Amino acid sequence: MKRKNQEPKDVATYYEKRWNAFKTWWKTDETYCIHYGFYDEKCKDLISAILNMNNYVGRLLGLEKGKKQHILDAGCGVGGTSAYLARKYPDIKFTGITITPSQVKIAKEYLKKNNISNVEIIHGDFTKTQFTDNTFDSIFAIESVGYTENIKDFIDEMYRILKSGGKLIVLDGFRTKEEMDSLTKKIYETYLYGQGYQKLDLPHIKNYINLLKKKGFKNIIHKDISDNVVKTQIYGVAIGIPWLISYILKKIFTFGIIDSKKNYLEFSMGVSVLAPIIALKKISRYYMTVAIKKG
Repeated sequence: MKRKNQEPKDVATYYEKRWNAFKTWWKTDETYCIHYGFYDEKCKDLISAILNMNNYVGRLLGLEKGKKQHILDAGCGVGGTSAYLARKYPDIKFTGITITPSQVKIAKEYLKKNNISNVEIIHGDFTKTQFTDNTFDSIFAIESVGYTENIKDFIDEMYRILKSGGKLIVLDGFRTKEEMDSLTKKIYETYLYGQGYQKLDLPHIKNYINLLKKKGFKNIIHKDISDNVVKTQIYGVAIGIPWLISYILKKIFTFGIIDSKKNYLEFSMGVSVLAPIIALKKISRYYMTVAIKKG
C-alpha cells in the first residue's frame, strides 16, 4: 500500500486526531482507557468490559495489596489502566510512558483531579527509554506493541529495564496468517493504516514468541483471547458504518477529490467495518502473552 502524502505521520498524530471521537464513542471520559473490553459472563456493557480488562491485567501481574512494586505501563495512553489499578493497590507505584504529548497533559490533569499520587505519566518512546537497567518489577502493554516499527527493539528494551524474575505482559493483536492474496492484503493494510499503524503490519505471534525465547525470557505463555474481545470489535464496526457512509458520499460528490489524508477522522472511523473480514480470514487474532525475565 502506497504511503506517499498519507497521514498520520506517526502514532501520536493518530491518537491526537481521534481523542474527541474516543470520548464520544469509547466512553474515555469515564474510563480514561483506550483499549478493548474483556467480556465474560459478568460483563454486559462496554464500560464494565473495559474496566474488566484492567482487572484482568492486575490478575496477570499478580498484584497484591501491601506489596511494594514498581510497574511500567508501556504505551499507556492517558494512563487509565494504571490509575484504575493504583486506586486498588496504593502501595504500588505505576509509571506510564506514551509517545503522544497531549495524552501526558490529559493524564496529569486526571491524576491531580482524583488525588492519585502513585502514578507518573511521562512522554517518550518505550523502545528507547531513559530508565536504568533492572528498574521495574513488571511491565504491561495493552494494544501498544503492534505500533512499534521493530518488535525486537521493544523486547530488547523491556528485558533491559525489567528486574530479574520480572513479568512482561502484552495484550494485543498479532498476525497469525503467513500468506495473503493481493485483495486480502489490501484490506488488511487499509484497516491498519486507518487504525494508525505506520508499518501496515502486526507482529507475527510465532516470531514474537521466538524472539522472547532468544532474548532469554522463560515461562512464556500465549493465549488467544479473541472471543473475549470480539464484542468490542463488533461495537467498533457498528460505530464505523455511518462514518464510512459519510466518507463514501463525500468521495462521490467531490468526484474523488476527497482523500484519507484530508478526512482522516472519517476514514479511520469508517475502516472499522473491515475488521470482520480480517477476523473471519484469521489474518490476525488477539493474544495475551506473559514472559518472565530470567532470574
